[in-house]
Amino acid sequence: KGCTSLLTFEPTDLEGETSVALATDGMIRLRLEISPARVIGLRSLEVEQMRGSDFMTGLHPLRITDSGIKVFPHRIEKPRDVRPGEETLPFGIQQLDRLLGGGLETGTTTVISGPTGVGKSTLGMQFLAHAVANGKKAILYVFEESQQLVLARSRGVGIPIEEMIKSGDLRIVRANPLEFYPDEFLDLLRKAVEKENGKVVMIDSLRGYKMAMEQFGSLVAHIQNMVTYLNNRGVTTLLINEVEHLTGDLVLTEIGISHLADNLILIRYAEYAGKIIRVICCLKKRLGGHLPELWEFSVTPRGIRMERNLEELQGVLTGIPSFKGK
Repeated sequence: KGCTSLLTFEPTDLEGETSVALATDGMIRLRLEISPARVIGLRSLEVEQMRGSDFMTGLHPLRITDSGIKVFPHRIEKPRDVRPGEETLPFGIQQLDRLLGGGLETGTTTVISGPTGVGKSTLGMQFLAHAVANGKKAILYVFEESQQLVLARSRGVGIPIEEMIKSGDLRIVRANPLEFYPDEFLDLLRKAVEKENGKVVMIDSLRGYKMAMEQFGSLVAHIQNMVTYLNNRGVTTLLINEVEHLTGDLVLTEIGISHLADNLILIRYAEYAGKIIRVICCLKKRLGGHLPELWEFSVTPRGIRMERNLEELQGVLTGIPSFKGK
C-alpha cells in the first residue's frame, strides 16, 4: 500500500511489451546517441507518459556528473507584451549615435553583421563598455576567444574594461562550442541574467553558437527561443554575425535570422583609391529613425573613428565604389 514502483526496461524489450504503457502511470525514455558532427555521446530524456499532469513534451538534454544527474528542460519561451525602448543606449561615438538615431533602444535585439576582422566585436565591445559606464550590467558570451584575448584586444583599441570586470559590472563567459547543449546554454544565460540583473548581453559570435547548436534541431528556433527570453526580460541584446563574403553580393546573415533583429548594422570592406576601407551603415531600425548614410570608419589604438560620409560615391556595398555619374 502506498508503494511507488520503478521499472526499468531496455528499449528493445519495451517495444514488444505494449501492455506496459497501459499498466503504468508514467513512462520516461532515456537516450544516448552519438553526435555525427562531434563524435561524442549526447544524452537526453523524454517523458512519454505521466498520467494526470501537464508534462513537458520533447527531448530534454541530460548530463550524468560527479554531483548527480542534471536535466535541462527544453522550455519554449512565450513572447510577452513587453514595451521596449524605454531608454536609448548610445555607443558613445557621436557620429555613429547620430547615424543610429541616438543609439539602440533598451530591450531590442541588434545584429552586427560583416566579414572577419572588419570590427564587429570591437563595435559590440564599445557598446558594452559605454553601457556599463552608464550604470548597466553587461554579460559577454564568447565562443571563439579566451577572456585574456578579449582583454588584450580591447586594450589595443582603446576600450579599457579591466576595472569593469573587477567591479562585476561586466562579466565575460567563455562558452566552448563543443561543450554545451542549446538548453544548457540558455539555462546558463538565464541564471546569469537573473542573478546579476544583466541589462545588456552580447553573443560573440553566431558562428560559434552555430557550431555548438546546429546538430540539435533548428538553429534559428534555438536562437529565437533565446532572443524571446531576453526580450521578455527587457535585455538589450547584441548578436555578432560573421559572413563569408569580404565584398561582392550583399549578404546580411547566412543562417536566416534577419527577421529576429530589431536593428541591423552592416559593416563591410570596400576597395577605394588603392586601399581597403571599412564601411558601416544601419539597414534596419524598428524603433525610431536612423540615417540612410554610408560612413567610412576605422579602428585605431584610441578607439573607433567615424571618418567621413561616403555621399559622393555609389556602389559602396558592392565593395567597389565609384564616383557618382561615372
